[in-house]
Amino acid sequence: MQGKGKKAELLADRLEIPADALGTPKLSICGRRRVLVENHCGILSYGDTMIELCCRDMKIRIRGDELRLGAMDKKDMLISGRILSVELE
Repeated sequence: MQGKGKKAELLADRLEIPADALGTPKLSICGRRRVLVENHCGILSYGDTMIELCCRDMKIRIRGDELRLGAMDKKDMLISGRILSVELE
């Protein structure tokens, strides 16, 4: 699965189209209070100090204090609270 993700990113680069159009995760961090995650595949774990998301060929781990879901739909999620770190695995 990792190979497909890499190929999709290379294709997006060569065709000069946004990688998120192919389902690649996109993170928008607004200061220390909000993170918007686009193209997620679901929640792996949820707590007030850590939220872990599945995103195609990677995991995204957000650590902080008083974390909560502000809004969520099928592909996008807004996480709010005091953001301390964002980790990609």
